[in-house]
Amino acid sequence: ALMLLIIEVDGVSLGKFLWPLFGASNQMLAALTLMILVFYFNAKGIKNFLILGPMIFISFICISSFVINFKNHTINHHLVLIIINSILLTLIVWLIAEAIYHYKKTTVKK
Repeated sequence: ALMLLIIEVDGVSLGKFLWPLFGASNQMLAALTLMILVFYFNAKGIKNFLILGPMIFISFICISSFVINFKNHTINHHLVLIIINSILLTLIVWLIAEAIYHYKKTTVKK
């Protein structure tokens, strides 16, 4: 944490640049947690509509945040932040694709 305060990029501490990525990755974990709960309740036969809505909403907000961060970092030419953001964006898209695949696979068996 101290290194984030000491290292400066364009006269601003690195922590300020990483904070939006941290916030978006935190929301990505929230989406993952809700996704796990949706599949758990689905496997137990419990209705999960109250969890499904927030999961979709948080996933959408998370992807939107990564896209906006990507645009901002591209405009400012911050290569490291572009790479980190791209990795996280790829992970959330992969997470959603896996969820859709798993959901289709489990509903076909029923």
